Amino acid sequence: MVSNLENWVDITHVVPEPRLRPYRQVAGADAQRLEGFYLWCQSLASSLFNDIAALEVAMRSAMARELCSAFGTSWYESYELFDDDAMRSLASAWRQNGLERLRARGDVEPAVIEGKLVAGLMFGFWVQILGRGSHAGRHPFRQRRIYDTLLWRPALSKAFPFASSRSDTQRAAQVVRAARNRIAHHEHIAWGIPLAGQGLRLSVTEVHKTMLSLAGSISPETRLWIERRSSVADVLLRCPENPRLLQLRD
Repeated sequence: MVSNLENWVDITHVVPEPRLRPYRQVAGADAQRLEGFYLWCQSLASSLFNDIAALEVAMRSAMARELCSAFGTSWYESYELFDDDAMRSLASAWRQNGLERLRARGDVEPAVIEGKLVAGLMFGFWVQILGRGSHAGRHPFRQRRIYDTLLWRPALSKAFPFASSRSDTQRAAQVVRAARNRIAHHEHIAWGIPLAGQGLRLSVTEVHKTMLSLAGSISPETRLWIERRSSVADVLLRCPENPRLLQLRD
């Protein structure tokens, strides 16, 4: 909340009423109280997003490292490993980052190109290849890509040496992805994060615990690094409204 009331601008001049409606249900009609609650919700989203960003870098780096180790620096060209959805993600990142032109120069190391591809891939790609895998190719040559056999056992399990299973790792990653996408689209998270297709909604605390658990499956150090720098718990304690009013709802 701004301290100089002479320069204060009512939040309704910036944020449309339909978006403010759920915030009003908690903070009431007072404009300054409403703004304080709205800004707190924004800071909560920012703090969680910061932790997810750190996890995303650690996760994709570990996964790419093990894919390189198992299949070589150009693992992304091993078409026999990936289903159609994954191949489309790879092709899109390759195209959008101009990597064909970079490789055509002839003076760029393959590891540099691979690094740029890894940085350009959406988080959804990394979550996707932790799944079961789907099909690739067209009839009559269409084949199933079984990721447990093709990717998890020879490579990705080594990126998550402290994980209990591929399926548990993917489920945790899906929770993190749901929170990441909701925040990226500027949707409120104070009332929880819905999991599409599951009929579930998790609180920010539950999502954060899942995120830290996923980080710990990469390494204890990864979890500790994120945990020690996290501000999520502190922001939750500074909620300007009664936390019991933040029911898990839309």
